[in-house]
Amino acid sequence: MSGIDLLLRTAIDYERTHQLAIFTLLEKSNFSSFLLGISDVQSVIWEPERQLFDLEVQSKSKKGYIEIKMWSSLTESQFERQKDFLTKNSYIGYYILLGTTWFEYLSGDIENKSKGIATKIGYKELISALNSLIITPDQSADVYELALAYRNALQEQFSMIKNAYTTNDSGKLFFYSLYREIQKRIKNMNTSIYTVNNPGGSVYILNNSDYWKKFSIGNVSGELYYEVVNGRLCIKFYSEAEKKDKYMIRDRIRKAVKDVLSPKYKVIDTGRLGAYMTACQIDYDFTDIKKIDKSAVVFQDIANEFDKIIKQI
Repeated sequence: MSGIDLLLRTAIDYERTHQLAIFTLLEKSNFSSFLLGISDVQSVIWEPERQLFDLEVQSKSKKGYIEIKMWSSLTESQFERQKDFLTKNSYIGYYILLGTTWFEYLSGDIENKSKGIATKIGYKELISALNSLIITPDQSADVYELALAYRNALQEQFSMIKNAYTTNDSGKLFFYSLYREIQKRIKNMNTSIYTVNNPGGSVYILNNSDYWKKFSIGNVSGELYYEVVNGRLCIKFYSEAEKKDKYMIRDRIRKAVKDVLSPKYKVIDTGRLGAYMTACQIDYDFTDIKKIDKSAVVFQDIANEFDKIIKQI
C-alpha cells in the first residue's frame, strides 16, 4: 500500500479529504471533462464567492460551482442561496453528495429542485469519472496514482455505507442504510430520508412524500401523514388548531386508524402535543433486517388504506 493509499483510506470519512482530492485532480488533469462535462479548464478556485461553494471550475465558455457534502445535510436555506446565485448568473451547479447525504437525495431530486440548473453527483458518477481518468493514455504517474487510490477508497466507503444496515447499531448511518433498502422495494411512491433534531435527540425518518392528506372536522382542519421514525411507523397530523382541538383531532384519528387497520395491525396510542403530532403507531419493528421485504409491504399497505382512514375521520 502506497502512502497516498494509506492517507485516503484513513481520511476518507472527512469532507475536506474529498475536497482536496477533487481539487487536485481538477487542477492537474482533464478530470473535469469526465466529472462535469467541462473541458479546457482555465482555473480551479478554492471556496469561491466568500465560501458559498467548495470549488469553482472555469473554462472559456462555462463556470461550474461544486458543493461537496458528506455527513452534514444539504439544508434548504443553503440550497436556496446557492440556487439563487446560479440562476442569477446563469452558472451551473454540481452537488457531490457522499456519506449519509447520498441517501437524502434520489436521482433527479437536485435537478428537479433546481429546475435543471444543478446536478447531483453520487458515488457511481464520481467513481465512473475516476475510472475514465485512470485509463486515459499518457496520464502523469502522480495523477494516475491519486485517481486510483481515491477510486479505491471511494469504492470501499460506498460499500460500507450501503451495507451499514447489517450492523444494527441504531445510529444515523444504520437507519439511513436500512431505509434505503426499504425504499428500493417500494413501488410507485415518492419517499424521502432525513434527520430531525429534537430537544430529546436526533430522529431518523423515512417519510412518504405522496401521502399528506387533508382532513377537516367541523371548523378545524389539518393534514394526515405517516413516516417511519427510528424504526417505528407513526401516523401523524399537522394542524394549526388550538390545543384542546388537537387532542380532539388526535382521538378521532386514533379511532379511525383502529377501525381501518385493526384487523391487520396492532395500533398503539402514543404521541405528545406539537405542531407535527403523532396520533398513534403501528406495532411493527422496521429495524428487523430479516424482514426488509415485509417492511416495504407494510409501508406500502398503510398508503393503500390511507383514503379509508381519511373518510373515517
